[in-house]
Amino acid sequence: MSSQCLFQRHSVKKLVQSFKENPSKYSEFVDETLERMKLSEHLNIFSYQTKDQIKKSVAEVTKLYRNGEQRPLEGIIIGLKDNISAAGYPCYGGSKAFKSNIAKYDCNLWSKLKIHGAINGGGLIMHELAYGVSTLNAHFGKVRNPYDSERSVGGSSGGSGAVVGSGVLPISLGTDTGGSIRIPATWNGVVGYRPTIGRWFPNYGIKMTNTLDTIGPIATCMDDILLVDQLVTGQEHEQIQNSQSLRIGIANPENFDNLDPEVKTRVDQAIDKLKAKDGIEFVQTDDQVNFPTVFLTSTLLKIINLEMPNIIKQYIEQNNLNITLQDIGDNIESLDVKDLFIDFAIKNPKPHSELVRLINGSRQAVLKEVHSYFKRNRLDAIIYPSVKCLPFRFDDYNPQDHSVSHNGSRMNQLDITFQNSVLGSIVNGPCVTLPIQTVKGNLPVGLEIQSLTGDDKKLLAIAKYIEDVLI
Repeated sequence: MSSQCLFQRHSVKKLVQSFKENPSKYSEFVDETLERMKLSEHLNIFSYQTKDQIKKSVAEVTKLYRNGEQRPLEGIIIGLKDNISAAGYPCYGGSKAFKSNIAKYDCNLWSKLKIHGAINGGGLIMHELAYGVSTLNAHFGKVRNPYDSERSVGGSSGGSGAVVGSGVLPISLGTDTGGSIRIPATWNGVVGYRPTIGRWFPNYGIKMTNTLDTIGPIATCMDDILLVDQLVTGQEHEQIQNSQSLRIGIANPENFDNLDPEVKTRVDQAIDKLKAKDGIEFVQTDDQVNFPTVFLTSTLLKIINLEMPNIIKQYIEQNNLNITLQDIGDNIESLDVKDLFIDFAIKNPKPHSELVRLINGSRQAVLKEVHSYFKRNRLDAIIYPSVKCLPFRFDDYNPQDHSVSHNGSRMNQLDITFQNSVLGSIVNGPCVTLPIQTVKGNLPVGLEIQSLTGDDKKLLAIAKYIEDVLI
């Protein structure tokens, strides 16, 4: 039976301030968090939990706040996607194949966040091996949407989106290859940020590719994204002044085709609100990015299939795991992942030269065109609906052909869900998805903003400005 599980969300920035003002509130926060974990068990968010560690932190964290010795994230409980390494904790990659894998070290990002006072809130269930955007995980079970428990949370960072969207935790970490932070952030009504690769530490655990993968945050608001990004990068953030003029492009009209009617209505309303704001100029001309969506999605999937086997082999060797690619294939339980993995990783692996040719050919052509489009039109960012469809109902999903209903047709769930997010991944453009204010009873819809490679500071400032306009 469908139900909602939505607690009042907390901002990291406001939590830290409240603990500074009244250190005893930290104990209340921990009690509340543990209670929310219990009440949300039916959503199936966690692959493992750290309740004992969280309880043990109370006395020390309260003391640090009372003495004014707290660090910037002191006592903040952060959820970790199930492919992120935290020493002494499981790193399953969403798969039975890694059931015995206990991380031997903290990845660099988690090490840095711990130095700033963060506490591991537990592992978050993901799509198996991150190869999909539904988090219908055959081993751990499907993660349920806090807005409607009979619907998907998106993926592959499905648990990362649900834990923040439900209000169980204030912030989480996910990873993004083709939309895996942005899609679950959208479908759970929160903010997701895909950084330029390398802005945040690139090696985090069980990856799919070096060419497309990045780790990043999901949070309740842009203030928290800005806070954590500044702590990770050491860079202070810019602010958009009302006197500044922003040029926002509509790069590909295909991004606005075949939208769910509810998505279209809410996105149109949001863009109309932005157009009415002085200082924001929308640029929509016949001069557009001329790569069809089918070409972009095909290029992205080819890169994953060519690169993923070697990336996983490297992880196995570096961590001295006694498993092979064949073992992984044998133990994959999600049917949408198993057949593909066995084909491209075991039966028909391709030479590295094909990956090099694809990166230097198709991907480079898209990169060149997008950079040229930004330059020709003097753009600060482009904008589009984060996801074309609403979260699908579980009873509508066909496990045989992996299709869902969309605008009167049956469509492949992966294809329709990540059509709009693939461009940012292919060109390594930093992206932020913002929730469009959800009317009570409605499902979440998102608006995505994308800038050029390395322009993260500009993008984050624009996203904060747009969030303020839309609230």
